[in-house]
Amino acid sequence: MTEDPTALPRPKVLFVLGKGRSGSTLLDISLGASEGFFSLGEVWWAWGDQDQLDQKECGCGRRVGKCPVWREALELARALWAQEHGPPPTLSQVSGWQKEVARWSQLPRALLLRPQTLYSWRPMQAWAKYSGVLYRALADVTGAEVLVDSSKWMGNPGPLGLVPGIQGWVLHLVRDPRAVAFSWSRPKEWLPGEKSMPRFGALHSSLSWVARNLLAEHVAARRGGRELRVRYEDFVSRPAAVLDTVFRSLGVSPGATPLKGERTLVLPENHTAMGNASRFKVGEVELRPDTEWERAQSPRTRRLVTLLTFPLLRRYGYASSSAGRAPGGAGG
Repeated sequence: MTEDPTALPRPKVLFVLGKGRSGSTLLDISLGASEGFFSLGEVWWAWGDQDQLDQKECGCGRRVGKCPVWREALELARALWAQEHGPPPTLSQVSGWQKEVARWSQLPRALLLRPQTLYSWRPMQAWAKYSGVLYRALADVTGAEVLVDSSKWMGNPGPLGLVPGIQGWVLHLVRDPRAVAFSWSRPKEWLPGEKSMPRFGALHSSLSWVARNLLAEHVAARRGGRELRVRYEDFVSRPAAVLDTVFRSLGVSPGATPLKGERTLVLPENHTAMGNASRFKVGEVELRPDTEWERAQSPRTRRLVTLLTFPLLRRYGYASSSAGRAPGGAGG
């Protein structure tokens, strides 16, 4: 089973794919601050290992389970599930479905099987159905025409077109792999003043960058015209043009955006379920190239990353040396 063209209401959901540290959080909340859009953040992380959402912090500063937007949406999702499928699942069951689907060991199945066959896999079908009622509930509660899900996992039912009752698009976000490798080598917080994200060396980051982008290309190619690719460097240098490209690709009328001037965002409070600590920023944020990696990354590391990522590096329009880097540099 694939997306049901007769189900109403059918919100548009934009699924962001790509490698972490490519600017997905900033792009997500920038879109979410645009008229008619709503940012969900990295929704799949919200379930994690918890049976309840009270341990996850919403972008508004409350726990997700205590946030009025998420609380109302989750209650409506339960009601929709009860109406369409019977007794609603517990959050523990939802977590179990998600963890069964979102594993590297299951990715070949998710990407190689035909949609009808894949939908017969019970955890995938259950996770797809729950995703459908949750997206519809969120659209109803927020009034948004477009929801942005920056989970980035290629094997989720949404990017694969398996979620009933929605109109799904894929946005493949790329960033210069040398900037990505440099970012993963530095400490970064999950939450302000709390646990740091893991750090990885250049070899791991390079191979992961290649794998995730190739897989994102594979998933995007299956969307039949409902896909687009955005370079983060283009977003930080020409945000108005990139936002307009996204609007046109989704077939939505351009509305108010958070842009003030050419490259300043005015970000309101958001309700992202998960993501890095930059989602807690509110107020004015200036978009500017982050070229620290060009100064601080060792030449040896830069050569290694360039060698390991070279074919895709060129395909995405990045020069093989920092002297000829893409316009806009690399953002943080």
